[in-house]
Amino acid sequence: MANGAENKKNQQARDYIMDIILSSPPGTKLPSERELMDHLNFSRPTIQHAIDDLVLAGYIYKVQRQGAFIANTNHCTNLNRISSFTETAQELGVVASTEIIEQTTVPANDYIALKMQCAVGSPMHFFVRRRNHVDTPVMLDYSYFADFAVSNIRKRDAQHSIYQYIEQVKRLTIGSSDVKIEATLPEPEIADLLKIAHDEPLILMERFSRLADGRTFEYTISYAVSKYNKFALTSVRRG
Repeated sequence: MANGAENKKNQQARDYIMDIILSSPPGTKLPSERELMDHLNFSRPTIQHAIDDLVLAGYIYKVQRQGAFIANTNHCTNLNRISSFTETAQELGVVASTEIIEQTTVPANDYIALKMQCAVGSPMHFFVRRRNHVDTPVMLDYSYFADFAVSNIRKRDAQHSIYQYIEQVKRLTIGSSDVKIEATLPEPEIADLLKIAHDEPLILMERFSRLADGRTFEYTISYAVSKYNKFALTSVRRG
């Protein structure tokens, strides 16, 4: 129970500091540890743990004898390229991890068969994955992958990168993706898994991915916590 209570305090401290980060320009000095302790009524180790986590994630930096400052985090996920969550996190310089909430094989129903362009009843590998920056959930993925792309995949491979498994183990070439984006509010189950308020807005992304030979191998619905995610793409006007 003590560990659970302490983890909850750590999360609350990180969330409070993140609210300051998101509402202030880069270079702003954060309140001192003492000020944060007094405001939140938390111990110094709890505050230090929260600050250290956010330093590790790249959101803030420390200057000796001066304090902690907000880093320039105007990095965006580039939607013009197909990248795994792990690859994107490495490019953005954040410490990321993936939790497998569910991994199972199911037959494609009418809806999934239509999305995956396959026969009803085709085996699909279904994953629910929670993506984290340090210990903070930032995205939740509900994914269907075709059997030919991920058969025999292990949990540790799915935690690392399913795309790398497809390319390096299955020796298949990933070709292209179509992504649809809209704003949404979370269902209670999704809000609970992301550890956010039930009225906090999310970015919903629907992704269809194909191999170079045109076969659809993935259908994913992602729920991204808007305050932790930025996306960019390049548009070209047709001549």
